Amino acid sequence: MHARRLLVAGVIIVVGAIGVGAVISAQAGSESSVEGGPGGASTAQPSVTSTPVQVQLLQPRAGEAASYAAVGVDVVTLELGWDEYQPSQSRTSSSYVAQRVAEAEAYADAGLEVVLDLGLQYPPSWARGLPGETRFVNQHGDQWRGGTGTDPVDGVWNPAVRAAQGAYVAQVARDFTGVVDRVRVGGLLSGEIRLPPANAAGRTDSLWAFGAGALAASPNPTWRPGTGTTEQAAEWLEFYLSSVSDYAVWLTQTVNAAFPAAPIDVLLPGWGIRPGDIDRMTEARLSTNAIVTTGDDLAGGIDWPRQVRALDGLGLDLTAVSTWVDAPSYGTGPRDLAPVEYLATITRPMGMPLSGENTGGGGPAALARVQEQVDRLGLRRITWMPDGTDGDITPADLGEAFPH
Repeated sequence: MHARRLLVAGVIIVVGAIGVGAVISAQAGSESSVEGGPGGASTAQPSVTSTPVQVQLLQPRAGEAASYAAVGVDVVTLELGWDEYQPSQSRTSSSYVAQRVAEAEAYADAGLEVVLDLGLQYPPSWARGLPGETRFVNQHGDQWRGGTGTDPVDGVWNPAVRAAQGAYVAQVARDFTGVVDRVRVGGLLSGEIRLPPANAAGRTDSLWAFGAGALAASPNPTWRPGTGTTEQAAEWLEFYLSSVSDYAVWLTQTVNAAFPAAPIDVLLPGWGIRPGDIDRMTEARLSTNAIVTTGDDLAGGIDWPRQVRALDGLGLDLTAVSTWVDAPSYGTGPRDLAPVEYLATITRPMGMPLSGENTGGGGPAALARVQEQVDRLGLRRITWMPDGTDGDITPADLGEAFPH
């Protein structure tokens, strides 16, 4: 097992064009089952969902492919590691590639669909030595240094990193030709579309566009958060959010060019910047207090309306993926809806399929919350990663909970 995304369990849920009104009216009747703030969970116990659903696993074990299929699993996610795949810039690991291709083939032989995670969130050590700044830098000059899976190289503003990532994606496509059915796109922290958090390096107000490459692209390289005019703050924030969206578009196009027949899942994490946040932030000139109140969604550049519009404009077979499908809602307005429900209001007018992942763990309560979302939104596919704890949800439990 290649359990690289430690404690990051996932649920992938695909929904067609759903009615926003149905989301809101159904949510209004569900709030009595939700407790606590963001990250809370329903206290309801899982039962059997009334909606036929495909079951997909994140971080499965290749040796258990047949048993997965027997209990109702339909799809698995095969996660690679860029560092293990390409230990030097001029060489891939033939043994690692052969092992992972064999795993994918074992899943396919058992009748399971295979979704490929490229593992760009695990950069090789040589990528740190590429020309230019390869780490994200905040306005205080602090470099971001994350843990396993949360310490990516800067493909947002560094062209040398993009070139290396593009070459790696092309190599993986050559090695996995005809083996995978779908590809996941993220490329940044945890393999998702997000920059580092605001609370980092002893700061609570970090924004991450102050490395050499970002400053070279900035409309005002001398500006800093909390200074200048509201117009300057608005111009800089537009640059910041657009840069993250542009990276998502570039990586999606790169993956599509390498895997032209494969549909693509784009990972959109967190709670997301909500309506009114951008105006409020610019009015405050991105002051420390304003950044703290918006937190990691602003620092991460998590602007879903912007990103989804840009991705939809590519005309590709894409699915938008929320990574917090087990989050509660706190009301019926766009600021209070759970991430998957808010994303539905954005993707539905475009006819873009929507999916999601849970935050990991949670046992029966988390499963009950996912079932609640499945029934409310008419979702058709879920994926769960067992976390190995006592009382964990098993593939057999999922097969029973989501019969099809």
